[in-house]
Amino acid sequence: MSWRTILFNNFKTKRVFLQNKIDNFNWPRLIKFETVIYFGFIIILARAFVIQMFPPSEKSLSKIAMKQYHKPIKIGNYRGKILDRRKEPLAMSVKAPSLAVNPRMFKPSRKDIFRISKILKIPRKKIKDISRRTNYFSWLKRKISNNQSHKVLSLEIPGVYKINEPSRFYPIANAGSHLIGKVDSENKGILGLELALNKVITGDPGQINAVKDGKGQLIFQNSESVAPELPGHDILLTIDKVIQTITAKELENGVQNASAKAGFALVGNPHTGEIYAMASYPNYNPNHGFDIKIQDTKNKATADIFEPGSVVKPFVIGKALESRLIDLNTVLNCEKSGVYRFGRYKIRDDHPKEHLTPSEVLVHSSNICTFKIAKLIGKKALYTLYRDLNFSEKPKFLQLIGSSRGRLADYKTWTELRFANISFGQGHAVNGIDLLRGYNAIANGGNLVEPY
Repeated sequence: MSWRTILFNNFKTKRVFLQNKIDNFNWPRLIKFETVIYFGFIIILARAFVIQMFPPSEKSLSKIAMKQYHKPIKIGNYRGKILDRRKEPLAMSVKAPSLAVNPRMFKPSRKDIFRISKILKIPRKKIKDISRRTNYFSWLKRKISNNQSHKVLSLEIPGVYKINEPSRFYPIANAGSHLIGKVDSENKGILGLELALNKVITGDPGQINAVKDGKGQLIFQNSESVAPELPGHDILLTIDKVIQTITAKELENGVQNASAKAGFALVGNPHTGEIYAMASYPNYNPNHGFDIKIQDTKNKATADIFEPGSVVKPFVIGKALESRLIDLNTVLNCEKSGVYRFGRYKIRDDHPKEHLTPSEVLVHSSNICTFKIAKLIGKKALYTLYRDLNFSEKPKFLQLIGSSRGRLADYKTWTELRFANISFGQGHAVNGIDLLRGYNAIANGGNLVEPY
């Protein structure tokens, strides 16, 4: 085969190949791409026309320049106060010093790093890392004591500045920690009412107007204090500061004297539903940073559920008296042996008494006689009683995050043994607010008022 033939065949093959490529090309996709390009050019031309015909004012250009060369650094907000019933503060915002640095100027010696670390209780590595940064602003440590601030500033290290920020102070400290709660380093609520009412309490944050350099990095300009734009709303509680403090202290003594692991206490007005004190133990001090155990922050009065035990006996006996199934002079056989058998089941009294009146049943806390009274009432009526007391319902007006609801199975599922247990406070669960609500009704003559 001659060389001319070979060249002709190669040319023919390539031509066929190219023709196939052209035939199979995705022309609709190319058209869409071209449309996008043309549309982009039209937008650019339109924008150029607007700028040419309607140039921006000097004020507009000034705003653009401000955005390019200035950036606000937001500081913690000034939160509203949380007050007790007498308007005594339970949580309040105060000014606390924070230390910031310009890393470009901040070049501490080894000795300086050691001193700062010791005063502020932060790792030396963190201080070294900050000093090696190339930006113009960094926090050294926020919300420290005035004494710490004074000690660091007295070292006269270039590039260290003090900024006064809003911080949170809790006058009764541990005594109200579970209810009042706590804020984080940014002044946002993270526990208790501080968290639940965060949106209401939070104010608009203050700010420092920092300047940007040519590379867009912040240049910090010293500011001794920053005023917030708008403080948050104050909150008025039913809590009484004095009663809360006494209750918390007595609860702590009671738990320790009983060698118990934990406890809670509630004090309320049975006629209005107002809660004057709500305390839990173990507790924590919300003024002491964030070195706290998470289990110590739990509000046991609302978060824990438990078998109520003998404290439900007044409800059972009260229901029987109200229904006139018994009266105060009725004598009940409470089994001298201390054992009561029914079917294949039996229940016991630890301190058996043979014959007791209803008031004596309460005095001696007789399980046997309480169940005998409950049998007069019946399963359905006992279940309805507990439901009428709002057992197993979440508290309506407490606004506390993490509240739990009790447990009460439908009476149709109760066996005789379960019926007996439920009559004297076992086999179902309540929280502290359930009991407070129920005892309020006993104390005020039978009116169910919701605690708040």
